[in-house]
Amino acid sequence: LAVALLGVHTAAYTPGALVLIVSPTQRQSSEMFKTCVSLYARLGRPVPTQSETAATMTLENGSRIVALPGTDASIRGYHINEKGLLLLDEASRIEDDTYVATLPMVAGGGRVIATTTPWGQRGWFHDRWENGGATWQRFRVPATECPNRITPEFLAQARAELGDWFFQQEFMCEFKDSVDQLFTAEILDRMFTADAEPLDLLTPTNNEAA
Repeated sequence: LAVALLGVHTAAYTPGALVLIVSPTQRQSSEMFKTCVSLYARLGRPVPTQSETAATMTLENGSRIVALPGTDASIRGYHINEKGLLLLDEASRIEDDTYVATLPMVAGGGRVIATTTPWGQRGWFHDRWENGGATWQRFRVPATECPNRITPEFLAQARAELGDWFFQQEFMCEFKDSVDQLFTAEILDRMFTADAEPLDLLTPTNNEAA
């Protein structure tokens, strides 16, 4: 909701701004777009609407809000200048090649906001979170910090039903090993350090003959 409101504010009060919504699917992008349209109506439509479709709202001040699907081939061709905004919703599920396709869009200085829950220690979002440097500001808000929206009782039930792996990612913003990962991140990290004890495969165990 907060990100949708930011998109509406940018379009209404920054003439000529392009606000792009990119999600893994058109349906998800359309949901945020509908929220933007609803918020704009509740604000009394501070700038008259020039046109409005199921995926695009154009204002008379030259600003637009556009909802796009998260596929590489379908999102190219847009340019966001320094006034504009790129909203990446469910960012951890947006494919790497789609994210790469968005980079030329903000070459003119547009602002990028990526919101999501983690989805394993993989992909561009995890890499930017861990290695993005000062280019990215990071904000982590676990569900336990939203008591007015998510009750402790619901969280306890969710933990019991989902198990720790899903719960920590969906509600506590923790990057866990991918569910289909063959080797854990801990094992992979040990491959590149001299501090880890090597596996001794030659010394017989108590259950083996010398």
